[in-house]
Amino acid sequence: MTGPVLTVRDRGGQRVATLSLGGLARRAGIVGAALVVDLAVLSSAPGTPWWPGIVVLTLALVAAEVPDSQAPLLTLAVAAGWWLAAVPWPAPSPGRVLLVALALLVLHATTAVAAIGPPGRVAEARVVRAAAGRAALVGTGTTGIGALALAADGRVVVPGAVGVALLAVAGLAWAATRPTRQ
Repeated sequence: MTGPVLTVRDRGGQRVATLSLGGLARRAGIVGAALVVDLAVLSSAPGTPWWPGIVVLTLALVAAEVPDSQAPLLTLAVAAGWWLAAVPWPAPSPGRVLLVALALLVLHATTAVAAIGPPGRVAEARVVRAAAGRAALVGTGTTGIGALALAADGRVVVPGAVGVALLAVAGLAWAATRPTRQ
């Protein structure tokens, strides 16, 4: 582990918990992204029930604790499903669609990095930088497509423009999966 670490022990000297800045940042990223999705759904669809938000946050807490399980995938699926089921189409605020997409990207990237290595391990700085760079690349493409969608809101869109935009996103996703140089 890198950085300052606080180990909490019981009276018998057994380790109860270990807190590190990296571990706290990871948990904050996962739970924070889920909270952003919850708030976006509740503000975009005011009449929607609130309890699915509690389910999403609970799943995010589990995903933050055991990122190498199925909990992150389940969290993503439930959060995206709640958004699709609750928010009317077209969305009242197209900007919130982009916000939710970026929050789900953060949740995915954070849990993916957290799942590398044995449980409890804090990823090395170079691994976090590489993953953040790849996520930023995909996030940039997502933001670009979102900006085009916002600009085209209410206008007739040429099918070729949609194809070019999708190819651009596919190219960014391909670039993000290329091996990095060590």
